[in-house]
Amino acid sequence: MLSECPEIPLTLSYVDCEDFPCMAWFQSRGGQVQQALRDCPFWRERYANPAVTSASGDLVGPDGETLRYWGLGEVPRGVREMGDQENRKLRFDLRIQSARERFMADWGARELNGEERHQRQLEFWRSLADEGHEGAAEMLETLEGTEN
Repeated sequence: MLSECPEIPLTLSYVDCEDFPCMAWFQSRGGQVQQALRDCPFWRERYANPAVTSASGDLVGPDGETLRYWGLGEVPRGVREMGDQENRKLRFDLRIQSARERFMADWGARELNGEERHQRQLEFWRSLADEGHEGAAEMLETLEGTEN
């Protein structure tokens, strides 16, 4: 995928096939990952199936920089069964936690603290409010009135 669409701002870190579907875990190089995926003809042709498994998160690097990771797991066309439905969310949450811990170890990174998470939320909602998204100004006002 990355060789077909090098404009996708991701670098492959590892592939996890311990559960279905396999997930490819990436480090983000910044930019709009979701839009770049939608704009990639290879991605659209191969993974037009709406059954997507994805996760992302931010960590703080050793020099205070933001490090973002992405996990993408595509269910092949025609596959409907995802295994044990009852425990699927629990298994997925455990995979995300495992990936986060692996990235923290590999990158020498740490989790965001409460204040950092609050500031990220403010930045996100501020950008949506600036773009005129419905409900964003109200959410921003609510967040600005709360302590982390």
